[in-house]
Amino acid sequence: YQRATGTSFAAPFVAAVCALMASRAQRRAWPLTGEDCRRLLIASARPFARAGISGCGFGVLDAAAALRALDADIDLHLRDADAGGAWAEPAPALAAASCQETAMATRRSQKK
Repeated sequence: YQRATGTSFAAPFVAAVCALMASRAQRRAWPLTGEDCRRLLIASARPFARAGISGCGFGVLDAAAALRALDADIDLHLRDADAGGAWAEPAPALAAASCQETAMATRRSQKK
């Protein structure tokens, strides 16, 4: 075994967590940008186990914490919209969810 660090080692793991986040956002009919992923990944990263580590990003990737942060972010925006805020869920996300539900219903009816 060897010890290694760097973006070439972290990139596949970060990409996988971003894919999980995109899937969760899509299931909730929510648009997710690359900047949203970056912000949530940074906010949900755990600190390094030892002090004094530098040059390795913002901490240790935590997939579960990133998904919880995404859910909290979506819930916050929805609560603000329900409270009469100016923000509302975008129509393209709703249209995509509706299209997906229609496709699933069609597949179910074809199986019968």
